[in-house]
Amino acid sequence: MLEKRKRKGFALLTLLTLGVLAAILFPKMNQAVADWMIRQETEQILRERENNRLMLTLPLMDAHELEGLTQVSDLEISALELNGYPAPVDEQTGTVYLPQAAGNLGGYDQLQGKITASSRDYQLYVLREPVLENLTQAVEQGEALTLIVREGSRYQVVSLVITTLPVIRMEGVVIGLNEKSREIYQGTFLLFDNTGAVEVVTSANAQWHRRGETSAVRPKPPWKITLKDEEGENTNRNLLGMGSDDDWILSSMIFDDTKLREKIVVDMWNDYAAAEDWNYPMSPSEYVEVVMDGRYQGLFSLRRRVDAKFLDLQQEDILLKGVNIWNKVPPEEAYDVIETPSTEQQAYDVMRDIEGNLEDAVNISNMVDVNLLLNFLVAPDNVSYKNMFYVLDRQQNEYRMYYIPWDTDMSLGTIWRDDAFVYDRAFTMQKITFHQDFLQLMDTSEAYWQMLVSRWQELRTSMYAQQTIQAVLQENYSRITDSGAYARDQERWGTMYDGVDTPEELYRYMIDRIAFLDEYYQQPYQPG
Repeated sequence: MLEKRKRKGFALLTLLTLGVLAAILFPKMNQAVADWMIRQETEQILRERENNRLMLTLPLMDAHELEGLTQVSDLEISALELNGYPAPVDEQTGTVYLPQAAGNLGGYDQLQGKITASSRDYQLYVLREPVLENLTQAVEQGEALTLIVREGSRYQVVSLVITTLPVIRMEGVVIGLNEKSREIYQGTFLLFDNTGAVEVVTSANAQWHRRGETSAVRPKPPWKITLKDEEGENTNRNLLGMGSDDDWILSSMIFDDTKLREKIVVDMWNDYAAAEDWNYPMSPSEYVEVVMDGRYQGLFSLRRRVDAKFLDLQQEDILLKGVNIWNKVPPEEAYDVIETPSTEQQAYDVMRDIEGNLEDAVNISNMVDVNLLLNFLVAPDNVSYKNMFYVLDRQQNEYRMYYIPWDTDMSLGTIWRDDAFVYDRAFTMQKITFHQDFLQLMDTSEAYWQMLVSRWQELRTSMYAQQTIQAVLQENYSRITDSGAYARDQERWGTMYDGVDTPEELYRYMIDRIAFLDEYYQQPYQPG
């Protein structure tokens, strides 16, 4: 396909060049010829643009035109393509997913993307029906267009679902097991974005496997993805404007019925942290819908992996990640080394020195801000070693430690209790959650508590203002509901908490939690 486009481009360039030369060398004799060539080039560009439009690729068909034809269900709908690549198709339900920019929903003739079939025996049509009259409403309500795949006198009805979220298609086979005995898949990774003419980001030889602990054994697990080229070498791709990387994570959000918690936290923190040089960003995320091995998998959050490249660390810096340990243990048992300039043991020795001198070795401004966030979230899963990255920044021959929260889905009302995730508003609303390191410092000096109180009052007019929370929640809620993806995910997987954990309840919880903390931070600190 690429070579075909190059040949077209070369032919158009040749025509245009000949036209210009004719106009220069033979201005009187060949002006008409030059004008004709320029018109041909312009018309060809316009035709190319129009050919990207769904309207011209898929003509409309009236229902009566199906009379006399035989409806079947055995056509190869996996042969459908979107912009020249295998389309995201749920073969079990007979559904094709078409991402679109919201601005394309003004009418059928504004839809972008070229749907074709790899089989020349197939002709494609869209049924003319009332759903076409209001595409915005159809997308919000999850109403599909009817795609007709015809082969001679036979035809199959396929649902064409339009979404305003990007769609990822993954197709692979098992090639082995990783160190946790989890299957490793290898195959094609395609990301169809929801902007312009549906651009496609590809990885011909990607690998992926289940990640996480409790979530990994769920029917809808999170995934760790490594993008690779045709030769099997890791390859960086810029996915949805989050930066160029080869390592990505698909978070399933399975323990969050609202599908909003982590996205809201990341957006709030990163908007705020960008203005402060003592805070590192959390891993950014964007909503996507996923079709894997011919089956729709629902709504996911696509995120970058936290590493030296993402954090822009210097060569002498060290990055560690806390492991699933709650009790105080030696660094070798408490952290995984992600990045280090020398040996893992050297990294552990540096951390051991820092743990013995927290007051001087930790960036206190960062520690205060992170603990305000953890306490606002009621995030008990992030207060020990677990679900936290630790940057050891080398400054003037000394290391200074910074904290970066991670995996904050167990928060704002959800909690692990009796070997299960539960939603408990009353219990969590009264709960206080500080990182163990900060508790250690506050127990030594009331000054740290005063820093916390002062910073809370300052951030109540920005990061923790009611209008800030309302705006970030509404923006993300609109993304998942206006696209129809929120309802599709619930239809596919159901809910965890019997309908008590809703976006509306989440907003009320956040506002009530702020009111609770306003009173809490007016009290003197009580060492625990």
